[in-house]
Amino acid sequence: VMKEVTGNRELYELLHKKSRAETVAEISGMIAHQIRTPLSAISIYLSRLDDSGKENINEVKEKISSNIRHLGKLVE
Repeated sequence: VMKEVTGNRELYELLHKKSRAETVAEISGMIAHQIRTPLSAISIYLSRLDDSGKENINEVKEKISSNIRHLGKLVE
């Protein structure tokens, strides 16, 4: 009986560790997505900056700044 209880406890601990690892992996993926999205937008805006005339520079700069602020909030 004691051996069975110990085995069940070890199984429970293993499942708990696996569940925590899966949760960490899922959260890491969500964080990576939250970072990757603004970085991609910044990259696009920077390429537009090269193609746009001076009339669009302030708009593009504001969009880049907005994405940088968003990234800053993620790490607060």
